[in-house]
Amino acid sequence: MKTQYAELLKTLLTVPGIMAECFNGNGYQLSFRNIMLGAMECRHRLELPAGPIMSAKRWLNDFGRTIKPSELEPVRIGENGRRIHTRAISLIKPESYKKRHGYPNGPYMRDSNGKVLYGRTFRAIAAFWCLAQTEGTPYVRPPLANFSFTKALKKLKITEVPFENSSASVQGYAKGREIAISDLAIAPDHVRLHELGHIVLGHTHDPLAVISSETDRPPRGLRELEAEGVGVLAADSLGLATAASLSSSRAYIQAWYRDGKAVPEDSANKIIKATGAILKAGGPATTKQGGRS
Repeated sequence: MKTQYAELLKTLLTVPGIMAECFNGNGYQLSFRNIMLGAMECRHRLELPAGPIMSAKRWLNDFGRTIKPSELEPVRIGENGRRIHTRAISLIKPESYKKRHGYPNGPYMRDSNGKVLYGRTFRAIAAFWCLAQTEGTPYVRPPLANFSFTKALKKLKITEVPFENSSASVQGYAKGREIAISDLAIAPDHVRLHELGHIVLGHTHDPLAVISSETDRPPRGLRELEAEGVGVLAADSLGLATAASLSSSRAYIQAWYRDGKAVPEDSANKIIKATGAILKAGGPATTKQGGRS
């Protein structure tokens, strides 16, 4: 399933609250990429408000809600003969498979001990539903397990150090595996997420970065675009973003990224991956209802 992440990112950077509705409703049950894809599918393909996305089983067992009959039709028959609900939301799920010499009926590949070797792939599974597609017991959003910056810093092996910059216009900075946030920062948590983004994205030339670039260091404008993209998505997911903060972020991005072009697809992918890594690092361990990607 090929997705144009740059187009999705454009919407997320301009409409406040989308990720908050979906992330807060799902907690840490789904990967950030799947939550984002589900939010966009709700809004654009299904023309429904974004909200929590779960399997029919979890909606019933955990919240006493069932899928509306009107959402269960129409159906189509898949390649394997299974009925597929066309209005179900598709999320990405990892799958293991046995490697073969030759395709599709060659002998299995084995290691030196004779054990069959397995590979991993991802495919879209249309088996999830958003809140607007369900009915039943009134929905009460479960409290979101607290995101912990302390835990995120420890997990990502990043240290927050005292701020040592005399410029009043600088609200934070990142060097190596250290970040510093000014006491005068207007939105310190947003700035903290932005600076974490710089390190996770590999902008500080650190070998432990979650995302390592095989190319030269991106130009300053592109680095600021990517880091602020992470700050916006993470802040919105945690309920910290507002229309005013998004407007400020857009102005910041436009001031640095003056090419007048859309967000590069590669950068959009990096932003999504880095945001997911930060949210996962600061969140609780949990049992996932869908595949991470």
